Amino acid sequence: MASSRVRMILAIALTSLLVLGCDDNPAAPRLGSITIDPEPNSINAPWQVTGPDGYARSGTGDLVLANMTPGSYAVTWGAVAGWRTPDPATVSQTLAANGAVTFVGAYVAQTGSITVDVLPDSISASWQLEGPDGYLETGSGDATLPDVRVGAYTITWGAEAGYELPAPETLTLVDNGTLVFEAVYVAIYTGLPFPDTADKLMANFQDLYEQMDVDEIRKLLHPDHLTLLQPSTTNWFPELGETLDIDEELRIHERMFSGQNVTDPLGSLVPAIQSIHFQTFARQGIWSTSPPNDRIPNAQVALYDVVFLFDRGGLYSTMKTQGTIKFYVTHRDSLVGDVIKPYFQMLGQMDLTMDTYALGAAGKSVELTTWGMAKAIFR
Repeated sequence: MASSRVRMILAIALTSLLVLGCDDNPAAPRLGSITIDPEPNSINAPWQVTGPDGYARSGTGDLVLANMTPGSYAVTWGAVAGWRTPDPATVSQTLAANGAVTFVGAYVAQTGSITVDVLPDSISASWQLEGPDGYLETGSGDATLPDVRVGAYTITWGAEAGYELPAPETLTLVDNGTLVFEAVYVAIYTGLPFPDTADKLMANFQDLYEQMDVDEIRKLLHPDHLTLLQPSTTNWFPELGETLDIDEELRIHERMFSGQNVTDPLGSLVPAIQSIHFQTFARQGIWSTSPPNDRIPNAQVALYDVVFLFDRGGLYSTMKTQGTIKFYVTHRDSLVGDVIKPYFQMLGQMDLTMDTYALGAAGKSVELTTWGMAKAIFR
């Protein structure tokens, strides 16, 4: 009997221990977990957590703290360059026994705005803006760029014919700030008068041809320049189409003014031009405005009587172009010193010269050719 009673007492005691071990023991620890989650993850933001009994820990980025004593905890978010610290910077939560809390810190990128200002306003110069984290923006003319990240930005300006190229500039954008990149394009002219009238532009046209100055032709021709060719020219060289654009014009003039023999698109020899003389270059009537249905509408336009002589040396004939050319011009405002002046450029040409052409031959004194053909053989 005594042994049975002992066994019963031991069983009861063991059961009691097992029950107490199942969290009924007030002295048993009741631990929880704390999740620290700064956003976005890419910035790996720093933080510091404090809690009961002098608990303190620092870290960066996401972390789960396990086996934490219940009680009040505070997280303080640290500063990250280029980002706004969560507001409030310190937050508190209470961790319950066997519970879990999460501290989320939402960082917001610091931003500002950038203004691009090109002067004079009539110029729509191109530009490229580079900034933090591979930022790249391109544009032309004036622009406002909102909500861009803080940091250092560098702008590079595009070239404009007839103007000095402004130097690149680097500025630093601060939080909620505004940067202004301003480019002042200053007109430059070497050798030829500033073309602030249509007639001055045409006088420059004559001078640069007689000087065979390819650099000046680049300034004189508008980027949208077109030469309208006669059917006879395109019959000889059908790959030209009906017009010559700015790129074709520049290639032609580089070859025409080079003083070197070239070959035309058919593979025939084109003897070098030694000199160019404008025997006649006279405007008929006044400048007027081309109508909306013109091939080049809404430009200033005038007809010129012309006789051009292209001397190719004693062994070859002199090319002669005579008749009429219709010239189209346009202008924009330009800053010259401290004064705004109109800056004229040639927008187009229509070839109306005498529609005659014969292939050149050694010993022939004069060879008649249209204005478009004289260009086409140097293409």
